[in-house]
Amino acid sequence: MPITEIEKVEECKFRITFDYDEDKITQEADAIAYDIGKNHALPGFRKGKAPVDAVKTIARKHVLNATKNKLMNDAFEDILHEKKWRPFGQPQVEEANLTYKKFSLKIVLAHAPEIKDAVFFVLLFFIITICFNK
Repeated sequence: MPITEIEKVEECKFRITFDYDEDKITQEADAIAYDIGKNHALPGFRKGKAPVDAVKTIARKHVLNATKNKLMNDAFEDILHEKKWRPFGQPQVEEANLTYKKFSLKIVLAHAPEIKDAVFFVLLFFIITICFNK
């Protein structure tokens, strides 16, 4: 997990910084470039015959954007799984910089607060009391 920093912004809202290394970026970019080369005819190559390096050069912007989106989604899923948070909406992306060497991502994520069992039952008791006393 490439989490480098978790900073509490306010109650149930955190700023999370991710930094991916070159190996993970290369692996994801190669997989995306392979899929592009397999499914599209690029200039100078027949459909499915373009090598990965050529695809990364010819379709550089598309490969970088698709890689960035994939890494952002993976980071979001990883933090939710690791911390067992339930998100409120989508994360706010503050910064997402990607080159083939480094990817840094900063997101602000709001998540549902944990309700302890005793508090939950007290709240449930009051809700039931109010509903049946009408």
